[in-house]
Amino acid sequence: MKKIMSVIFLCVLGLLVHVNVSALGIDRAHILDENVNVILIIDPETGSIVFVNKAAEDFYGYSKEELFTMNIKDFNMLSDEEVEKELLAAEQEERSYFHFVHLTATGERHVDVYSYPITVEGKIYLFSTIFDVTDEIAHEKRDRNLLIGFVVALAILLATSFVIIMLLAISRRRNKKLQEDLVALANHDALTGLCNRMFFDQFLKKEISRCERTGDVFTVAMFDIDAFKQINDTYGHPVGDLFLQNFATLMKRVFREEDLIARWGGDEFIVLFPHTKEEDVRSAIERMRYENNGVHYLDDLLEYTFSVGIHQYRVKETFEDVVNYVDEKLYKDK
Repeated sequence: MKKIMSVIFLCVLGLLVHVNVSALGIDRAHILDENVNVILIIDPETGSIVFVNKAAEDFYGYSKEELFTMNIKDFNMLSDEEVEKELLAAEQEERSYFHFVHLTATGERHVDVYSYPITVEGKIYLFSTIFDVTDEIAHEKRDRNLLIGFVVALAILLATSFVIIMLLAISRRRNKKLQEDLVALANHDALTGLCNRMFFDQFLKKEISRCERTGDVFTVAMFDIDAFKQINDTYGHPVGDLFLQNFATLMKRVFREEDLIARWGGDEFIVLFPHTKEEDVRSAIERMRYENNGVHYLDDLLEYTFSVGIHQYRVKETFEDVVNYVDEKLYKDK
């Protein structure tokens, strides 16, 4: 019951933050900092930690300054594959939390993580409350009636219009959408809508394993927009973003549905072409060059070019080999 009440309180406070998208605010930040529960606010694009409270410092055994230099992956003991399985399991079981193993300064701890997206000054973050359930796992099974207890406690605690909001937040539809939003945030680039680097890395590792078993081939191509820094310096970053979005749209229009397109970082993009040889990829890229109509900005047509490195996978190559080879070929093309 204590945990239920804590989650309700923090959800209400997080909701207040979500409603007021201008900033966290000094009073709310102070309330979060003094809360007895472990609270982290995380940038989902990088995994960096942007807020911790005092309870988080005590639990993880690091100072606030040290935690700000760390990444959530520094704590999570699960592999990327295990994290993906847990996300799917939470969705299938309609749970409002994720179960992970975190590494603290004093050792491993089993934790339940309640996360949901909040918006602060136009940017999306993950508001996470962490509960240590190590002792619970050792001595008893988790209370399977948490959702029912949550609803009852919520009805007792809230007698205002927040009741309606919170009931909607814990409804089955809300939980399912929350899981979908979290998965999407974790796997996609917010600007272009393409897959992000973390998702691409996972896919590439699986493709290497598949080809090692079957003897099949695939090809990887890495792109970047020529003179992109000059574009930003001349027209500004908002126009630079238009170029990135235009290039992403161009790739989606030319390449096949089964080709995995991702934003690698900055103005670099990477594409994995399953079951495809290098010469076929070169043909597709020539179609890209032909269909590149530039960016329309105000009354002007801003034309641009791009560089590309192409590498066909060879048996026994590792993940690092493939990435290094295609990066070297991109550098030579520039």
